[in-house]
Amino acid sequence: MQAAPQPVVIHQPTNPVVQHTYMLPQIEALSPPPPGMVLGRSRSQWSTIWRMLGLVLVTFLLVNLLVVIPMGIVENAPDMSFISALCSLPVLLLFIFIRRPRLIHVMLAEPSDTGVTAHPLPGERTLTTPMKTRFRHHLVRDSSLLDIPATKKLWSIFFIAIAISVTLFVMMLNSPDNMLLIQFAILVGIPCWLIGFGVPVFAWMSYSTRSLGLPTRRHEAEAALTAGFVSTLPALFINSVLFPMLLFSIGIDELSTIGEFLILTISAPVGEELCKAAAVLCCYHMIDSPRRGFQVGFTVGLGFAMLENILYITSSIVTGGFAGFAFTAFLRGIGSIPGHAVWTGLSGLGIGWLLSKKPRLGGLLPKKMKAQDAGFILMDSKTGRVVQDATGTGTGATTATGALAMWNLNKYMSTVQYSKDKHWKLPRTPMIGIGLAMLGHAFWNGSSTIVLLVVEKAAGETAAIFALLGWTLLMVTGLLWIGKNIMDSLHSVPSTVDNDFNSD
Repeated sequence: MQAAPQPVVIHQPTNPVVQHTYMLPQIEALSPPPPGMVLGRSRSQWSTIWRMLGLVLVTFLLVNLLVVIPMGIVENAPDMSFISALCSLPVLLLFIFIRRPRLIHVMLAEPSDTGVTAHPLPGERTLTTPMKTRFRHHLVRDSSLLDIPATKKLWSIFFIAIAISVTLFVMMLNSPDNMLLIQFAILVGIPCWLIGFGVPVFAWMSYSTRSLGLPTRRHEAEAALTAGFVSTLPALFINSVLFPMLLFSIGIDELSTIGEFLILTISAPVGEELCKAAAVLCCYHMIDSPRRGFQVGFTVGLGFAMLENILYITSSIVTGGFAGFAFTAFLRGIGSIPGHAVWTGLSGLGIGWLLSKKPRLGGLLPKKMKAQDAGFILMDSKTGRVVQDATGTGTGATTATGALAMWNLNKYMSTVQYSKDKHWKLPRTPMIGIGLAMLGHAFWNGSSTIVLLVVEKAAGETAAIFALLGWTLLMVTGLLWIGKNIMDSLHSVPSTVDNDFNSD
């Protein structure tokens, strides 16, 4: 609790004989919020999306600057490392500014016979009331539930962007010298680029939140996404510096066919999945059950894929125009993005089982701190009505503590029904979960490379491209089927665990 400020005393001489003393009233000290306090808030379904789009762009720039620092050290170019560190500092400060905790200053004036009618406020303001009131104010974290647009709405926006891109490609193919069309294409290209790498991520987030039946606080969802963004930095260092150095030490050129194949099938699966699993473990304070562990891992994977998408989709626009953008955005939106999410979700599931048994890993993890919190009731700004659904899929959420408990109870009761059906046996240890993630990732990368090389050698480059496209669509179909079965099987996994999360 913040200490009460000392009163300020002013001596004002009004005549030589009598002096008047004025005492400025004290500002009430901050106090913890009362238990069960519920706040109303108008919904803003797009605020999280805009905030995360801005943050991922900042993180992308920061990651590319920071990875140059060790590269300069390895290549004995200290000036390159120094310039990179100097340029990354303002970007890092911007990252910290965007990720600063969002706090709400709550001020309450309640009728009281022993109160007063004027209360000094911070910032040299005064609150006056028509009756005697008691004043209190609290600083609480903005812990409202994640509320993003519905899955169907997000996918509709994505496919509209794809359709516009294909249409512009055809029109520019027929009229390559039409300057008005070129200017319009440039104007449309920027929002299509943002939609292409970002919207599918939020569509999968909306789908997973609804499917898992776990209401998620917005700041926790943003933290898991950010952890996924940041995990790309060590993964990029492993793929770009450490593993190529290892290949060089054993006499393999990283740009050779075998070198690229080893990077795709060993360095990327092992390095990236370990980095993402470490990011999940850094979010341990959010994981209160195995199912929540999967959700956190799924979200971390989405964050990793989102930042990676910027590179791939930007490259596709540069090399292939609108046709390249449409093709790359579509395949990554329905394939690579859920692939990263499902693989890391399995790692998170194993970590969730471990934390359900050893919440602090024998004291290795610090205690989970309980922030001053408050419940939120989400209001529809157009109708003024309270929104009652807690899925986070665009229909709103009520986030008071009782509502969360009721939602978990309802999902627990439905879990009993789901558990009677046949379901897959999912990993119950981090080793198995991370191992499956690595195998899935390695198969995705390795099989595609083998198909491309074999068909190109046997039938030429054109046939290889068509073969790779067919194989990719087959893998995407298989991945979506596997992901659907995993999501269904997760209803047999506990969503709550009754233990003390500050002790083992």
